[in-house]
Amino acid sequence: MNLYSSILDSLTEGVFAVDLDWKIIYFNSAAEKITRVSKKQALGSNCQEVLKADICDSGCLLKKTLDTGKVIAGKIIQIIDAEGNLKNISISTNLLKDNQGKVNGGVESFFEVSGPNLLKPSIPIIGKSKKISELRSVLPEIASSNANVLITGGTGTGKEVFARYIHNHSRQADKKFIVVNCAAIPHHLLEAELFGYKKGAFTGAEKNKPGKVKLADKGTLFLDEIGEIPLLLQSKLLRFLEDKTFEPLGSTEPEYSRTRIISATNRNLDKMTENNEFRDDLFFRLKVIHIDIPPLRERKEDIPLLIDYFIYKFNREYQKEITGISDQGLLWLMKYDFPGNIRELENMVERSFVFKKEGLLEIQDLPEEINKTVKFNTNLDYQNLSLEQVEKIVIENALIRNNYNQTATAQQLGIHRTTLIRKMKKFNLGI
Repeated sequence: MNLYSSILDSLTEGVFAVDLDWKIIYFNSAAEKITRVSKKQALGSNCQEVLKADICDSGCLLKKTLDTGKVIAGKIIQIIDAEGNLKNISISTNLLKDNQGKVNGGVESFFEVSGPNLLKPSIPIIGKSKKISELRSVLPEIASSNANVLITGGTGTGKEVFARYIHNHSRQADKKFIVVNCAAIPHHLLEAELFGYKKGAFTGAEKNKPGKVKLADKGTLFLDEIGEIPLLLQSKLLRFLEDKTFEPLGSTEPEYSRTRIISATNRNLDKMTENNEFRDDLFFRLKVIHIDIPPLRERKEDIPLLIDYFIYKFNREYQKEITGISDQGLLWLMKYDFPGNIRELENMVERSFVFKKEGLLEIQDLPEEINKTVKFNTNLDYQNLSLEQVEKIVIENALIRNNYNQTATAQQLGIHRTTLIRKMKKFNLGI
């Protein structure tokens, strides 16, 4: 085995192997270099925790090989390395067998790739909450279709992140992804922005100008704040969705574009249709597939993971060495409701980076509005609480300390994992 290990360590391709429990049992030197994870850290870990690939939660290629026995070669995916870098890698999979030919695991080789037609870097969809996990599991199927998608959710929940993810994993990934913020463009200019115009169509139209619908041909057009489109323009957008044709301003000849439409809004389009503020036929055309992103206050178990990602991101951007956030700082953020959702959390972390050079982010590094808003008493008088209230506080704090890892939390509390899950359901703590 030492000879084989030496040979594999000399390869420029990363190689790792897992057993049937998905624990890493081999990890070569190139794998360390690409993932920025040491062999010591990787061995015994779940492969999803090491690779953090965009297909880990759904569409795992190594799982397909283990399920079907068929090898996969040269599939390009994205991973996040331990320093927060998003990388395109080409992977190949195979079965791992013992001397008797019995399958006892799987092996994957991979190498970093670059080029103009690869997946475009995007912010990963981070979270392990039930709702986010459910959404992420269906995204590959949504991406593989050409159906229109409507994404709803509050300001800052990450609607554009989901739209870019769908585009980057679709057949149009090597084509354009164009964003139009319908709320940022005056109504009288929005039609020309979307459908373009011909020379002489109006004063100042000195030459032909293609609209975003044409520019996004064969790619994806993301219409943000779709609820702000005026009624007159809604009818023209509806026509385009029906037959993919449109007429630029000043033209009598229809033009054709095969762009896919993904739209988003933080408004209640159902109520707008009831009030005749939004066409119901357009509404139904837009929401062939509907994705509703929950607010951050309803998925607080994702906050530690998001903080880790933003710390990785801003360490690179600001060339600093922040190692994480203190337990008290995390507890403080977990008690905050984040009306601005993920964008507000990101801004808080970035603001803390401006005044901090290294070490842990502490409570005093957080914005003052947190201290004014959060009602959190670190010197809580447990004598005035019921046993049930104390139990909830102890379990919630243990979950936060362990990033909502149920196994680690149960071990720390000295209870069985199934007992922990039952109590989490009882106290509505992320289940």
